[in-house]
Amino acid sequence: NWYAVSGDGYSSAPTFSGGEAAIPKLISLSFQGRFGRLSYLNGFWAIFGFLLLSIIIIIGIVSWVFSFLNQTFSGVISVLAMIGLGIYVYILYLRNISLRAHDLNISTLAILIQILVIPIALSIITFIVGISSGLPSRFVIAVMNGDMPMRNLPTFFYIFEIINMIYGAYIFFLNLYLLVWAGKKETNAWGAPPRQGSYVGLILTIISLLGLVGIILYAASQYY
Repeated sequence: NWYAVSGDGYSSAPTFSGGEAAIPKLISLSFQGRFGRLSYLNGFWAIFGFLLLSIIIIIGIVSWVFSFLNQTFSGVISVLAMIGLGIYVYILYLRNISLRAHDLNISTLAILIQILVIPIALSIITFIVGISSGLPSRFVIAVMNGDMPMRNLPTFFYIFEIINMIYGAYIFFLNLYLLVWAGKKETNAWGAPPRQGSYVGLILTIISLLGLVGIILYAASQYY
């Protein structure tokens, strides 16, 4: 089918006696290989841990540089470092989703169109139409006049809001599909089926969800 684009190449990961491929590194820029469901979760937690560690290191370095240089230069270094980190982490996020998609016989190109190209296109269209209709100036004038800025908006605004809501729901179910659906058992354009990952990511996810539920219940009990 159109999802299986062999142009992504075959994975060079070593295979084991059972015909399973080695799990690709969780932190890498290579888009080769396949992630199972557990490795997919592990990948997200690895990215999260990498992000936290990197932020701590950047803050430490900037604080050290600040003790020797002026505040402006340290601020520039901090901003550039954070921008570079953000780009790198986002690439890791796209890679994690792509490798999981490979296990379901979906190409990197197909998944990037759905989670990257479409939202960018929607944002650009919304921005262009909004600017051309004078929406920003109308918004400022409404605020200055004490009016409700979200009232009497152009019809296109509500249309795009509906489109964005539909797209958001689609992305939710796409991520749910990537998370719960079993991968293909046969070798495809991205290599043999990967070995089963560890349960670390699943355990951390369950603990996080239970903690979140506990916080919500505690907050609700304090409110009522």
